[in-house]
Amino acid sequence: LSLNKEVKSFIYDLKFEGKTVENCGFDIAPNGDILIAGVSSNEPHKHYQRFLDDIFFRRLDGTTGKLISESDTKPDFKTIQFLTGKPNSANVERVKGKYRLVKFFPLSNGSINIIMEDTYPDNSADVCQTLLVSNVKQNGEFNWLKYIPKMQERGDFSSNHVSYSHRIDGNKLTLIYMDNKNNYDSKTNLLLPDKLLSLKNVKVASKSNIGMAMVTIDEAGNITQKLIADAGDYSCYSQNIIWNKVGDEIFFMSIKKRNILSLTKIKIN
Repeated sequence: LSLNKEVKSFIYDLKFEGKTVENCGFDIAPNGDILIAGVSSNEPHKHYQRFLDDIFFRRLDGTTGKLISESDTKPDFKTIQFLTGKPNSANVERVKGKYRLVKFFPLSNGSINIIMEDTYPDNSADVCQTLLVSNVKQNGEFNWLKYIPKMQERGDFSSNHVSYSHRIDGNKLTLIYMDNKNNYDSKTNLLLPDKLLSLKNVKVASKSNIGMAMVTIDEAGNITQKLIADAGDYSCYSQNIIWNKVGDEIFFMSIKKRNILSLTKIKIN
């Protein structure tokens, strides 16, 4: 593998007997370990419809390739009802989705938050929808799995890039992205309860109704999702957010009317 004979290289195969790995991602932990996570289905043969039957996590030693820990989990019934758009169904149905974007966020307590984003091309735009957020403890076991309702259409076909910006503050993970402001209560600015019941209830973000949403996720998996600003006529593809050092202000840049760069600062706390 390596032209330098002094460098020790390795190949380590992770086998999923009787399953198909639908999508996965990997990263390097702060200590040099290799983190791998993704979605697998109970399909032993080649198929064309992607299913989410299990979410897996593997941690390997970055030097030797030795497996350190492994864990698998399944979406709970509430998550299945939301993703299938059948909140009143008593049947456990299979979840379909292309969770191609997998990102890892190490927290100060040693655990790792993993976010998987469901994205797919649809006619003239890329659709970026539900975020699945899981937490893996230091020993490699899944701690919890939650979902974040979201629906965006992006005309720039940037499906290889996540649709949100993030900030880690100790054991708290904060996400910011553009959303349809009609998904939120006009008085409290909190996400409307029906949006948590079914993906079909979530309105698509477009230029005529966008706002900036903020999601906070604590170490126990408690999620707060609220609208923090009306984005006006800004592009709903403005995802690159910069936080100040304290984390109570954000900045983002947008192009207006083809030839105007607009810098916006928003106080979030």
